[in-house]
Amino acid sequence: MLDCYKNAWLVEPPEVLKRQLLPFSIGHAYLLEAFDSPLMTGGVPGMDDLVFGVWVCARPFGRGVEELRDVDRVLKECMKWGRKCRGHDLSDELTVFTGYMRAYFDCPERWQKGNTQTQPRVQWQFALVWALSGGRLDVGTHTDLWDLPVGLALSYNAARITAGGDDSVVGEDVADLIDGNTDDG
Repeated sequence: MLDCYKNAWLVEPPEVLKRQLLPFSIGHAYLLEAFDSPLMTGGVPGMDDLVFGVWVCARPFGRGVEELRDVDRVLKECMKWGRKCRGHDLSDELTVFTGYMRAYFDCPERWQKGNTQTQPRVQWQFALVWALSGGRLDVGTHTDLWDLPVGLALSYNAARITAGGDDSVVGEDVADLIDGNTDDG
């Protein structure tokens, strides 16, 4: 079994800056990217970025969205809490946080057929939630989907794609097994 499928269910979220993180979800990724967090955009994060990342990832997506409607209050809360975190080793805490994110982003790679690879042109978080919802936007289910750990959502989406007849997310041996084309008969 690929690590991505193991990680979808078995990764234990760590504690960072003395806060217990939740499984890294699609919604967490969206909020970090929406606020241009270098933790998602590839910049060099500082302590303030880490504090905000931990704040986002220590609560469910829906609660984070609700609280972020008062951004000033959230930023003040993060600044106050961030001052209390000054004694923590930024490098060590960032290593734990980025390792946490990496574990949840582990996903099956597409098998290349020729030199083409399908790339969505919409924000990947929206494409994934839409795909998993079956194109239905029921608010309750929709919010639940945003709280799915990223690795689990990617694994479900790979299964959905494969069930739809696209075997590019599985190896040739598995595709043959699905199609019934094995040497065994």
